[in-house]
Amino acid sequence: MFQEKPYAVAYWSAAGNHGAGEALLKKSGTTWTVVKMTTGSLKDEAALEKLGVPSATAQALVKDLEIGKAP
Repeated sequence: MFQEKPYAVAYWSAAGNHGAGEALLKKSGTTWTVVKMTTGSLKDEAALEKLGVPSATAQALVKDLEIGKAP
């Protein structure tokens, strides 16, 4: 999971009978809320911004995902 407060993106690889996916989460106080679950659209800054993530935070999350998912 990659966090750029108050947002985080979690991702998982395909395994067994389950496909790969990503989730955008937002923290409010001590509670995390799932904003969106998807199979890969969170790699795009514009998609994150449409979900309410500020531009600078969206850029940071996309970079975090690129680094974290690199082979």
